[in-house]
Amino acid sequence: METQNPRHNMNQLKFRLVQLRFMSVIGGTRWVALAGYLLAAAGTILYTQIGRVVELGGSGETAMLVALVATFGGFIIAIQASVRWARRVASREPLKFATWVWVGSLLLLLLALPVNHNLPNAILVVPVLLSVINVFYVFMATRR
Repeated sequence: METQNPRHNMNQLKFRLVQLRFMSVIGGTRWVALAGYLLAAAGTILYTQIGRVVELGGSGETAMLVALVATFGGFIIAIQASVRWARRVASREPLKFATWVWVGSLLLLLLALPVNHNLPNAILVVPVLLSVINVFYVFMATRR
């Protein structure tokens, strides 16, 4: 019966721990990107419902500020996490994900036509523009 070197077992254990830590980082950036997109979507939905907030007795200015901060902040979080995810993964999955978000936001904008800058649906232009920026950054990060 062959005995294994304890030092070899320790190195294997360290390798497995590093591998698990690396996989959780990759999974973590994916979920942070998704959370950023969800925050941006919540801000966009809140902005389109400002009229109802005012009807219910809320402050329109506060709701608008919260909606804009959530929309822009969510996309900043999503862009940053998507680029980190793209740099750490050898596949093109982050690019596909960012492209689908762009296509979805573009279809949502096309459904809301005509867009008037005085109406609440004008916020739908922002996710389309920020999604294009996200696709560009992720494309640059996945190019090797």
